[in-house]
Amino acid sequence: MVQHSRYVAVAKSVLLEIGRPLDSNVSRFAACLEVCVCWYEDAAECHRGAPQREFASIAIEIADTAQRLLALLKDSRVQNLPSFFPNNSFVAELEAVMPLLERARSLNPTSIPKTGLEADFVDAMLYRDHFQQRSPFEWIAGVYLPELFYLFIDNTKSGKEWGKGREFISFAVAVLRALQIRPETGDYSRESISKAVRLNPTVPNKQGLTRRKNIPAVDADINDPWEWYRHQALAFACGYPVKTPLELVARLIRTGTS
Repeated sequence: MVQHSRYVAVAKSVLLEIGRPLDSNVSRFAACLEVCVCWYEDAAECHRGAPQREFASIAIEIADTAQRLLALLKDSRVQNLPSFFPNNSFVAELEAVMPLLERARSLNPTSIPKTGLEADFVDAMLYRDHFQQRSPFEWIAGVYLPELFYLFIDNTKSGKEWGKGREFISFAVAVLRALQIRPETGDYSRESISKAVRLNPTVPNKQGLTRRKNIPAVDADINDPWEWYRHQALAFACGYPVKTPLELVARLIRTGTS
């Protein structure tokens, strides 16, 4: 409740600053802000390290450790140990699970999962890896806030134009300030926000802006592979079924439909 109250206060502060009414959509706006901050925090955590390597290294370490344990348990000297040490049934169980551990150590974000559990593991690596394409600030200013602007402020533009224009920049400045998301000194400039919006994660645009070099390739054929996930989460935060298209959510919000 305390956390939700914080975002309601932020939502009201932002709407008042940009001259928007405090209508029945304040709570929806607050819920979406909270979701976006969660993504921003995930981006900050994942951007500091190398998520794919972290996931792969722990899988390799587990498989290697299990293999060493299995070799020790099959050593002839084990027969002379007290009975409370692992018996033959435990060795058989460990041998049965070894192929799964070996499979886990080979998985990466480009793997084709064979089971539901593998799919969950691969999806987790993909989710963490995709944050490497932008800085945390570039994610929230260039991706998340344009989507919120479309939902709650102006749903008349196409997807490519969601973060364009002075009104959006004023909105983004207000949100970042209210959430206290800022560099070490001062606040993010309007120019840096505009640049974050123009940044394309896969190919250079007319200004030559592109994603960072030497980052994991999440999906070369999809500009934003996690867009569907974000849009479902935002629809749910607004109180609508997760499969509701974001365009429909925006229309329902602006018409006051519950």
